[in-house]
Amino acid sequence: MVNYNLYRTFYFVAKEGNITKASEKLYISQPAVSEAIRELEGQLNQKLFHRKNKGVELTGFGKILFEKVKGIIGGLDEIEEMGRKYDKLAVGQLKIGVASANLNQLMSRVLTSFAKSHSSVNIETKNDDTQELLSLLDKGNIDVAFVDYFDGCEKVYNIVSEYNIFYRIIGSKSYKNLYSGENIDIEHFPTEELILPNKSNSSRKLIEDYFKKNKITLSPKYELDNYTLLYDFVKKGLGIAFVNTDFYKDRIENHEVEIIYPKFSLCARKLVCIVKKKQDDKIVSEFLSIVKNDKG
Repeated sequence: MVNYNLYRTFYFVAKEGNITKASEKLYISQPAVSEAIRELEGQLNQKLFHRKNKGVELTGFGKILFEKVKGIIGGLDEIEEMGRKYDKLAVGQLKIGVASANLNQLMSRVLTSFAKSHSSVNIETKNDDTQELLSLLDKGNIDVAFVDYFDGCEKVYNIVSEYNIFYRIIGSKSYKNLYSGENIDIEHFPTEELILPNKSNSSRKLIEDYFKKNKITLSPKYELDNYTLLYDFVKKGLGIAFVNTDFYKDRIENHEVEIIYPKFSLCARKLVCIVKKKQDDKIVSEFLSIVKNDKG
């Protein structure tokens, strides 16, 4: 059986050209280094070094051997160093899947917090639908998933955090004056003024389903394919819209737009942060700790 330590000792003596320096690198005594070299020479039946006044010099065979082992030993030492860095969370990667833009603010908070503390960890994020992200999580292609809750989720995965996403109505100041109440019955909701995302948008379906349960079919005033357009239309007084008000917190506080019927909202969806049942990655655990402690 190959004795790795003998070759590692040979590697450092050859690299340093000096037994004393090699012993310092290896944290063993000089006699132990010399003994290891003698043992390896005996096993190979070849002399490996010529002794000089200020160190040692490789023999012809020693040079051949050094070329053979330097990549192997040097690479293994790098791996050991990676292990030490990983224990300190100084190296590694974190892959996260997110199924909804409704969590943009959360992701910004927790990821920037993690990145500040662990700047050497590579972070990758992927946006996709829930089913695709669950598949990636199962295959180990992502470490953490923020997805829509589904029945039995907790039986298959560990749920780290839950997020109820509430949609409220925003409009211009003129609409706020027109609809000045705190609340409204769904039967009297001004559906004719609604601006909705287009039909391919998941939020659109959730909003429509909510009204259908109350036997109301929506005929939106405008159907827009992105939230930037939707916001611009609302701001310019062209209608009202259901949104996750976290997206527009600063603009609402600055009164660019107003919340219409402040006590009227719908719980559009429930999102969860999940990981596999058997999760023992230190980097992932550190990130999950930040997620759990996030106060918004």
